[in-house]
Amino acid sequence: MNSAKRAIASKLNRSCSQASKQSVAKPPKVVIYKDKKFDDLYNAVPNGKLGEGFAGEVFKVKKKGGKEVFACKSLKEQGHFSVKNEVDALRVLTNHPNIMRLVAVIDDRETAKSAEEAEVYLIYELVPGVPLGKVIED
Repeated sequence: MNSAKRAIASKLNRSCSQASKQSVAKPPKVVIYKDKKFDDLYNAVPNGKLGEGFAGEVFKVKKKGGKEVFACKSLKEQGHFSVKNEVDALRVLTNHPNIMRLVAVIDDRETAKSAEEAEVYLIYELVPGVPLGKVIED
């Protein structure tokens, strides 16, 4: 790892450590839907794919009837344990200025027709700009 990447990693680790130790005000509520389907609540934005990774993809969405655009990470069933870890971490760091805010979780595993169709959707505030992976590469 080059020195610039080490510096970024070190700063992020210090920042996250400080945020988790701070006594913060009650975090904003994360809405968790277990009895609704993604399509009942949000619409994908046309040509809004932001990226994809090991467990799923990230794309832009709008809440039905709303104008604000969010980022949505869709995760297949096998990612359940990492989903719980991510949600727990985001709840602790929700007021941190360098962490995007988790807005909602849509868990459609109970309403899906089959295990293959079951997904968990994490709805985040949309942070415009260059993807973090691109920043780290440069």
